[in-house]
Formats: sequence, C-alpha cells, structure tokens
Amino acid sequence: MDNRNIYQQQQQPNYYPYGGYPAATVPMMRPEMPAYMLPQSPAPAGLKGRPVASFEEARVAQIDLDGSVSIFPDLGNKKIYTKRINMDGTASLQTYTLDEQPVEVAVPEEYATKAEIADLKATLDAIVEKLSPKAKPNQPLNF
Repeated sequence: MDNRNIYQQQQQPNYYPYGGYPAATVPMMRPEMPAYMLPQSPAPAGLKGRPVASFEEARVAQIDLDGSVSIFPDLGNKKIYTKRINMDGTASLQTYTLDEQPVEVAVPEEYATKAEIADLKATLDAIVEKLSPKAKPNQPLNF
C-alpha cells in the first residue's frame, strides 16, 4: 500500500517527494525598496531675478544661460526689466513702465436736510390748498 500511495502522490501536480515546492510555484516576492532615496532634481524656485535700483544695474546683472527669463523689478522708478539669452547667444533686455491713470474722485451727492424737506412740504400743502375746491364741512369728498 505504501508504494501505491507514493505513486499516487507522484502523479499529483506540484509534488516534490523530498518536501517543499518547486521554484515555479512559489509566488515571486518583490524586493523591498532600499532605505535610501534616489536624489531628485529640485523643483524650480519660481521667478528668477532680483530687485534692482536702475536700468544699468539690470543691464549688468548676470543671468542663466538656459534662455529662461529673469525679472528685475525697479520699485523706485516704477519699472520692470526682463532679461534673457536669445537663441543666437545675445542678451535681450526689455523695459516695462507703470503708467498710472489718474483716479477720478466721485463728488459726493448733496442731500436735503430735514428742515429743507419740512419747508418744501409746507409749500406743497399751501399750493394744494389753493388749487383744490373748497369742500363743505358736512359734505363727503368724492374722488
């Protein structure tokens, strides 16, 4: 019976007579990530440039050679300078000026005082009394 039992076990799939499982049936485990991280390139910090005091300071300022635009605000003169390297290797410097539009101040409206309204009401009452027909005291008004 033992031989017959061994023969039946050998016919079963994935049976190893010496124990264990064949390598093909063991699920593959992914190796764990290493504890260290790979270095990544830093994200861009935003706008390139710095505040300047004049056009000449922006003109001589050094910029990156990658063709990106560098911005140089000049708050004292209300101007912004942009500088970049062109495809042919020359630098271009552009100036933007703030043109302030005059602000129109709205003239406040004048309102009538209570005394002026009371005088106007008295004048209107007097006009209405002159124009309306005199009603007899015991007679009802028909409108």
